[in-house]
Amino acid sequence: MPNTSRSPAPRVADLVLRGSGGQWHARVHWPVLGAAKSSSSLLVFFIAHEATRQADELCDLLRARPDLVVLATRCLDVEAAIATVEWAAEHAAELGADAETIVVAGDGDGARLADAVALHVAVTGWPALSRRVLIDPVGGLAGLDALDALVLRRFKPSTEPPDLARRICKLLGRPRDP
Repeated sequence: MPNTSRSPAPRVADLVLRGSGGQWHARVHWPVLGAAKSSSSLLVFFIAHEATRQADELCDLLRARPDLVVLATRCLDVEAAIATVEWAAEHAAELGADAETIVVAGDGDGARLADAVALHVAVTGWPALSRRVLIDPVGGLAGLDALDALVLRRFKPSTEPPDLARRICKLLGRPRDP
């Protein structure tokens, strides 16, 4: 008898965010295993301009973690990145996440944006960030003591998304109970 069970379809939503500098697109990826719990962390992931396909694959892999909602975006500048994280904090409950456990992350140029957001938060005090994960950051880091960066370096430029997803999940620790 053929196997008729199917893995759950990805639950994603495309958004258009707006700020004083214009508008940009974002995509929400919810966990595969049912709806996100209000205790889910919210990972705001800034995509490097040249890595769209790999970023989509990485976000799909991170969805396997039951306590993580991913908001992925490609921002053109720091102002848009800050606006994205502020929007995410204001709408965390609607996304099924906890506004107190926001993680900013990015790859390449996106890591630079995540780092700049963390510096902005250190100065303004809002929104609360629990971590920053920087994958092959471009340029120097802000050097914040209060929010240590978890920096991932690719061992080779062709490091695949499954390896990056595994390493990010390891850095974030064990999933929390709902």
